[in-house]
Amino acid sequence: LKQAAGQSKKCTIDSIDSCVNPIASGFASFEFKPLFTTNSTFVYAFDVEYEAEIENKTITPGSSLQTDAKVAFWLEYTETQLTPSDHQETYMAVLLNGNITGTPSGAHNGCDGVWGPECSKNLGSFLKSTITKARSRSFADLPSVLSDVGSPYLNKSDPETAKAIANLSCPQGLFDETYLVSGAGGSFNEAGKLAKENGDDTRIMPSGNASDPYISKRIGDTTYDEQIDQVAVALIARIPLEGDLYQNVDNIQLEMVCVKAKRLDGPDESNRSNGSGGSESQPDNAARPVFGMGGMNGPVMGALTK
Repeated sequence: LKQAAGQSKKCTIDSIDSCVNPIASGFASFEFKPLFTTNSTFVYAFDVEYEAEIENKTITPGSSLQTDAKVAFWLEYTETQLTPSDHQETYMAVLLNGNITGTPSGAHNGCDGVWGPECSKNLGSFLKSTITKARSRSFADLPSVLSDVGSPYLNKSDPETAKAIANLSCPQGLFDETYLVSGAGGSFNEAGKLAKENGDDTRIMPSGNASDPYISKRIGDTTYDEQIDQVAVALIARIPLEGDLYQNVDNIQLEMVCVKAKRLDGPDESNRSNGSGGSESQPDNAARPVFGMGGMNGPVMGALTK
């Protein structure tokens, strides 16, 4: 991850642009072959308003002054191998909420250190099982199912799913907030889709960066301390398109990656993790550094442009 002198977009929290000027970030490399021939990197970054930026806010009577944040997520990679004859689709979703905290470490790309090996194992099995159901053939449907977990209607509308989630041995409220890859526009603008390998319709989201992340969202009434405690969890699944192959869990490739952000201008030492989750803080030379405009771009077969 490289720093740049500046960005062409106005990357404020109030900006409509998707870019982020992070005050904190974290990243972890992970393996996802054959789609990525070398390790790719999941990045989580966020920005939070300064006191000076909220002085002119309108405050509702009876409420307190709260800062807003902007969170962003993306993948960076150098090489990919798209195989049109494989007939596969790859989806990506991110979990981030106040119920997921801890320190990424250990197996499952750091997630064991966040919620324990049992949760990692059970969650992976649950996600694969949910994908194999006909109603969730597209992984893009899965985050919608997960985001309804906190709903009081779930026990009535889908008691089977509610019971399965309750038995995962995972943190309560794990699925309270789910984010989807935004898609790249045109015929490829399906929420959650990271790549498609299907004959002439073969393409992949380009390597991302802070100027052009995959996902960004403004979060109201939050603080730096609240955001820095949270762990972002990337869920990436590669699913066969042909026939009923998706109904066999052995045909579904799934990875989870857990990342916690560190303040970029703080005293934290660099702690990059390779394949075991973690975070990276930049040197203490710039108050608000930004990532490189081009990320880690390399040869991309069938890459899309926004």
